[in-house]
Amino acid sequence: MREHLYWEEGIKLLYAYSAVFSIIGTVKVYSHFVTDSDETRRVALKWYGMSFLLFTVAFCLSVICDAFLK
Repeated sequence: MREHLYWEEGIKLLYAYSAVFSIIGTVKVYSHFVTDSDETRRVALKWYGMSFLLFTVAFCLSVICDAFLK
């Protein structure tokens, strides 16, 4: 039963990383948007895509953990 604790903590850590990357990405995109940069779309796709990917992986792992490990 104790080994499932590591899965849950890892999933929470992935959610936290996703939130941090989203906040950092928001600041980066805003700075590119204010300076009227041509790279705004690429920067937004990079940061929000990474955040969405981490969130999706964490969600899938939580579903697997709930379905098979508990």
